[in-house]
Amino acid sequence: GSYFERGSMDFDDAFMGLARTTLKLRIDGKALTKVAVKNAAGSVCWESGALPPKTRRLVQAIPDLPTDTCYQVVVERASGKEAVKWYPDGK
Repeated sequence: GSYFERGSMDFDDAFMGLARTTLKLRIDGKALTKVAVKNAAGSVCWESGALPPKTRRLVQAIPDLPTDTCYQVVVERASGKEAVKWYPDGK
């Protein structure tokens, strides 16, 4: 094999870069008004916009996100309170 011997290799369609993933959200709560996902730098990656009144569940897949950062999920409720969760946990 090439590990033990001198030689050359050819690769077809090689990709060397950041891994990417799909972030899947499932949010249950009382009267959700808006949901946003931000990266660690604070840039918005996805936003639901204004949700219909009395929305109690949101299910969303956000594809093609780089895996080299953390993501903050911010949930706004009709009461005006926000719930914040980081993914992955620990931030």
